[in-house]
Amino acid sequence: MSLAKERLKERISKEWNAPALVAAYRKWDKEESAWGREATEVIVQRANLEPGMTVLDLASGHGEPSLALAQAVGPEGHVTATDTASELLTIAKAKANRMRLKNMTFRRADGHDLPFPDCTFDRVTCKWGVMYFADYQQALQESLRVLKPDGRATFLAWGRSQKQAQPQPPEPTTSSAFTFSEPGSLTTALREAGYTSVEEEQMAISLVFPGTPERCWEWFVDMSAPFEPANPVSKGAARIRIEDVEQKQHKRALSQVRVGFEKRYDGKQVTLPGVIVVASGSR
Repeated sequence: MSLAKERLKERISKEWNAPALVAAYRKWDKEESAWGREATEVIVQRANLEPGMTVLDLASGHGEPSLALAQAVGPEGHVTATDTASELLTIAKAKANRMRLKNMTFRRADGHDLPFPDCTFDRVTCKWGVMYFADYQQALQESLRVLKPDGRATFLAWGRSQKQAQPQPPEPTTSSAFTFSEPGSLTTALREAGYTSVEEEQMAISLVFPGTPERCWEWFVDMSAPFEPANPVSKGAARIRIEDVEQKQHKRALSQVRVGFEKRYDGKQVTLPGVIVVASGSR
């Protein structure tokens, strides 16, 4: 791995282990799970699981989709949930205990250097994580290495609607949620890593926040704050980090976002359109 990518890996790890982000996940765990529930359902379905299978979930975070995967493979199967953010895994493990899921292991692990022997897992999954690997080719090759012969991996990333501007290729020292939003880009990455029988699909999903527009904005700010750069508030070509928005600007932005959210608020929840890319490949 190049020095630039090593530095990027360190920065990404620091961001995902930031106390502010861990606190935000504890505060918003229910809402965050609801927000990504449809994406979780997609990756569980595309993984084509069977009872008794062994699954490695990369970038498990606070527990999705690993908890759903554990339910899908049943007590005869096993799911190993991994992440570089150990505190987020602690949240996931607590939820697994409450759900009485006994077929799970939680382990801090670097996707670039997985601590597992070759040919260990029937399936590998990764929801909204592949685009944040500092060296995604190395991480994809590692995921292929730990798959059993005829095993299959499924990766889910953010896509973009046709109305959104096309993403620029990320710089070596940056990571982007939209790294694989260009149709076919995730397929190319999987094939270059050695995967075969690759299939990719871009699809629209609903992103549901169970609460008011005001609460939805509060959640957005809390979840974005630890990142460099954070999810931007865009105005024309400008990109403003949440933490750089002054109080006056914050109030103005809140007012604008509230108007947009209220249009998609049914009195119980805010439902926004989203686009995902899901790709699967075999060993």
